[in-house]
Amino acid sequence: MMMKLIYKNIVLVGIVLTIALSSCLEDPDDEFRIVGAVPTVILLSSPPDSIDVGQTVNIDIRYYSPNVDVSGISMDATISAGGAEKSSGEVFSQTVTGFNTSDSYELTIPYTASAPGVASGDVVDLVISATATNDLSSRTIEVSMNVR
Repeated sequence: MMMKLIYKNIVLVGIVLTIALSSCLEDPDDEFRIVGAVPTVILLSSPPDSIDVGQTVNIDIRYYSPNVDVSGISMDATISAGGAEKSSGEVFSQTVTGFNTSDSYELTIPYTASAPGVASGDVVDLVISATATNDLSSRTIEVSMNVR
């Protein structure tokens, strides 16, 4: 009699565990949607710490986005002297077409320190970002160089 009771309890516990754990086997990909998908931009090589007036430097980046297409790449420059901003604005912009979320892409962006008012002793801050088709921008990459 006692053995039957133990056997029934073991079977009952087994059935309850099977039912409870079966919900863990469902595929979660069908249950959520990525709302704030943004592209990623990576700096491939370190640019120099300082540049001469009129010198061109190449900024090598890689960008990718596994969840949403990238629609554009841009770079803004801010020129400052003694902590005070002298000028700022977009110095590079490229529309991206034919983007494939399975691939990553490399891009070389040239920057020439020859904007009006750039002088020795200034600091150039470059901010590179990618924009997705959902109008969200990537985490920005920031590069700072001293002008000689």
